[in-house]
Amino acid sequence: MSYSEVFMKIRSLVFIISAVLLAMCASSPSTKTNLTNYAPDNEINYDKYLVDVLSYTSSGKIYHTKYAKVLKGFSKYAVVDHKLELAERSVGFYFDKKLSDREDLYFGFDFYPDSAIASSANSYEDNARLMIQRYYENILSFYGLLEDVMSEKAVKGIVIGMKWKSGGRNESMTLWVRKQDAADFANKMLTFKNLVYKTTVTNSEGKIVRIAL
Repeated sequence: MSYSEVFMKIRSLVFIISAVLLAMCASSPSTKTNLTNYAPDNEINYDKYLVDVLSYTSSGKIYHTKYAKVLKGFSKYAVVDHKLELAERSVGFYFDKKLSDREDLYFGFDFYPDSAIASSANSYEDNARLMIQRYYENILSFYGLLEDVMSEKAVKGIVIGMKWKSGGRNESMTLWVRKQDAADFANKMLTFKNLVYKTTVTNSEGKIVRIAL
């Protein structure tokens, strides 16, 4: 085989490999891009899940406006891909009212867990544990999709609210997780049990509680 023939075969092989790689990239768009380039569905108005911008009393309004498309995309991703029943007017930026600093923000949302999970025969702690085991790890898989939001210095982490009924009672739980802990868990540097231990959990009365797995 002549040198020119070898060269042509190598060039053809490189061309084929390049074409395959380009096809793979084209057929596998990142979910992050899908969140940023939010395309609304005609059937659902995802704006209804976002916090009312006029209700902000912190710099959350600035980040809400800046990342409006991401918030809408997140809402669509949570509802369509993960079948979460998001609470309306809940996706946005929050601060911990127990602390004095209104500028330490958390990206957050509320949702209604599957009503079949909670049992009136269980204590609040048992129901809360079931909710954490069923939802928390799955929800934190969203973390990588929020890279741009989490890169903001003012954004300290994620806050997740869950609301359910048990024995005729309205119960709720709020999980506050620092972004470094969420990142460590995503990178397998923190076990799920240790993540839960480091997460601040507040109950229906807004009191900090410890939920052991």
